[in-house]
Parts: sequence; C-alpha cells; structure tokens
Amino acid sequence: MEQQERPRAPLSLRLLGIVVLALLAWLLLGSAMSAARTVLAIAGYLVVAFIAYTVGKWVGRHGPPA
Repeated sequence: MEQQERPRAPLSLRLLGIVVLALLAWLLLGSAMSAARTVLAIAGYLVVAFIAYTVGKWVGRHGPPA
C-alpha cells in the first residue's frame, strides 16, 4: 500500500495562523506582565507601610520624654 501525502493548508493560511498565534501570545504575555507588575507594586507598598509602621513605633517609644 502506497503512502498518501497528507493534504496541507495553503502557505498564506499557515502564515495567517502563525501571525494570529503570535498576536494572541503577545496579548496574553502582556496581560500577565501587567498583572505581575501590579502584584509587585502592591507588595512594595505593603513592605514600605510595614517599615514605616515599625519605625514609627520605635520612634514613639524612644522619643523625648513627655
């Protein structure tokens, strides 16, 4: 039995598919990076707030006598 060649999509259709997949990956990666930056920013705010709270407590306890 002879091996039959599989039918292939035209080159223009394959190129269009690659372009669509590239755009989709770019959008998804961009959204993921944006979400990661947002999470990182919120974590940074929390760290700064904790440090400010800790320093404020220390200054309040070790400040000049009332």
